[in-house]
Amino acid sequence: MADLSNELADAKLKIAALKEELAAQAEEIRELKRTPDAKSKPSMKWGCYRFEGDDYLYCTACYDTKGLKSVTTRMNSKFRQCPVCKAQLGA
Repeated sequence: MADLSNELADAKLKIAALKEELAAQAEEIRELKRTPDAKSKPSMKWGCYRFEGDDYLYCTACYDTKGLKSVTTRMNSKFRQCPVCKAQLGA
């Protein structure tokens, strides 16, 4: 009975270690997804990001903080707005 208790305790320790490793790997994957590829570095146009081969203008705040490509909409001749975070870009 004592041997089974020890084996159970060892198994629980291994499970805890594997959970920590899994959490670390999941965080690394999230970070890698957030990091933009070298070939897709954006350029700036009217306060927004623009990607090569793409005619849309994207929100800098959404892309920098969450890695999201949120297409901005025109407010007037000088400003654009992000429909996701409501940031006003331009001028």
